[in-house]
Formats: sequence, structure tokens, C-alpha cells
Amino acid sequence: MKTLIKNGTIITASEEQQQASDYTPYEGLRMKGGVAKVLLRGEVIVDAGKYVGKPGDGKFIARQTLRSQNGKV
Repeated sequence: MKTLIKNGTIITASEEQQQASDYTPYEGLRMKGGVAKVLLRGEVIVDAGKYVGKPGDGKFIARQTLRSQNGKV
């Protein structure tokens, strides 16, 4: 996957996020740059902040449980 970054300043807002959550811990944070396009296997799936891919383009990868060095969670 490739991500193209645009210049300028962006302010994060939860309603602009491409996720199922209705909040972001970065709400209102002013950042330099932002995502212009995201390409997956040569196809644009995010353009100008909007998801333009097809359902099934991605693949769910379950996170692994973290373990300490002694094997306890």
C-alpha cells in the first residue's frame, strides 16, 4: 500500500475519519501534511480524504495479544 502526502496544515476531526469509531484522541490537533491518496495494489482506494475503493478490497488482520517476557498478559 502506498500513501501520497499533501502539503499544508490539517485539523483532525472525528467525522472525517475512515473508521467505525465516532471519536479520535487527536480531535482538533493541527498537523502538517495529510493523506492525498492511498493506493492498494496499484488502485486508488482513498482520494481527497474519501474512500473510493470497493467492498472487499481490504483484508481484516486480527491483532495479536501482547505477552510480557514471563508469558503473562
